[in-house]
Amino acid sequence: MKGEDEMGKRSGSSARVLAPATFWRRGAAFAFDWYVGALATSLPIAFVASMQGREVTDQLISTFVAPYGLYAGIAGLLAGLVYYAVVPMACAGQTLGKRLLHVRIVAVGGGEASPVALAVRQVLGMMLIEGAAVGTSTVIRGLVEIATGAVLPTWAYAVSFAITLASVALFAFRRDGRSLHDLLAGTMVVDA
Repeated sequence: MKGEDEMGKRSGSSARVLAPATFWRRGAAFAFDWYVGALATSLPIAFVASMQGREVTDQLISTFVAPYGLYAGIAGLLAGLVYYAVVPMACAGQTLGKRLLHVRIVAVGGGEASPVALAVRQVLGMMLIEGAAVGTSTVIRGLVEIATGAVLPTWAYAVSFAITLASVALFAFRRDGRSLHDLLAGTMVVDA
């Protein structure tokens, strides 16, 4: 139809059909973000560990002397939240990895993803439901162990890993490239 967007308005619909970012570009952005996010999360924990005379590589906050495990966990979780949630909100749906690889998170209709959608995607979807996807999940589990005194069973880790794998499968095999956290939030990752 004359005057319609090349990306594809369909039969009088005002919504654009967006092309998802390629599997490899998005995967590389995720790998970069996984590393940087894990580093951001672990640095405050390493600082607290060193203040206690522990190795900076000791990230098992549930074994820290009380209340330092709690302090380290909260600081690590806040650092992870800043990287995974606040940075995309402040940078038009991009983390450092997404910016480097020229992809960004948008609403399914093509507009900017709202702060609520980004929080649902990044915090609820990636950090809590897909627990194996990001380093902050380990900190959350450690904080739960500190707060309750109960060690999470091995099957809980297996379930978290299985959900993460299912999300990766959705991303790999869905035509629109949307993973579980995208489906929850009404978002997708496209070329920037």
